[in-house]
Amino acid sequence: MDSGRNKILIDTNLKLGLPMENIDKIAGPFVEAWAYEVFRETIEDKENTYDLLNVEAGERLNFADVILQFRRRRKRSESVTGYIDVKATSEDIKSSGKSPNITSFVRIRTEYVKNPDLIFIILSIKHS
Repeated sequence: MDSGRNKILIDTNLKLGLPMENIDKIAGPFVEAWAYEVFRETIEDKENTYDLLNVEAGERLNFADVILQFRRRRKRSESVTGYIDVKATSEDIKSSGKSPNITSFVRIRTEYVKNPDLIFIILSIKHS
């Protein structure tokens, strides 16, 4: 994570900066795109030890921001799908990322009822 390639720089001409209470609305799409690119690079890696077969960006307001497909090691089926909800949490706000994200739980509850084997991950990435 400290290689320097994990930085997203956003330069604005705003002298007073951005309001911190809404920074997640700005940072969120950038962090989602970054996560997608990192998983995409994993697929292109010839020594991919995660058996990652495919990565897709989730549709806007879907319950997952990134969808991953892994090769199964046990052969009940060819692959298994994991759904990731990417969250941007601010290092500058003490309470950021501390409380459960109710939106995520509400979105996935019906999916778990449909498929009790669902793999769902909340990926919380801190930004400053």
